[in-house]
Amino acid sequence: MRRLLLLLLLTALVGCGKMTPPRILNVEVEPQWERVATADYPDRVVVKVTLENPSAAVKVLRGRARIGYLGRRVAMLTLEEKIKIPARTNAVVEIPLKLNIQRTAQTVQLQAALKQGQTEGIEIDWQVALRSRGVYVEQEQEPTSLEKIAGAQMTEIREMLKDIFEE
Repeated sequence: MRRLLLLLLLTALVGCGKMTPPRILNVEVEPQWERVATADYPDRVVVKVTLENPSAAVKVLRGRARIGYLGRRVAMLTLEEKIKIPARTNAVVEIPLKLNIQRTAQTVQLQAALKQGQTEGIEIDWQVALRSRGVYVEQEQEPTSLEKIAGAQMTEIREMLKDIFEE
């Protein structure tokens, strides 16, 4: 999931004019349970990204990604607070995401598919709003198959989804 979210963010950054997108050096994901520790899924996910930004600072104002399976939405990740990617620097940026997973038959089917290494039927759509150099940009992606979005990083993304939907 972490690489997928970063791919979505970086894809949106490309639309900000002549900016060179940040290069990802490392990603760590920290699931956080705020309710009872026995909950099936974490409430939040903090993605820590070590990146190199050769361009101007970027402020991510809001964003969300939705995960669907077999035509039905099963999860949504929402940016909890604005984040800033500093200009011309190497930095660790923390991306706090609220995680909302539906407890439906589709979710159980998605868990089973991920355990078997299958990703067919998974779709992602997302929206992000950012500002850089005084320019405000909103980007969005209609529901698109995971295979089409992920490309060469499919194995990593499959493993990240397993981490989130693991029983």
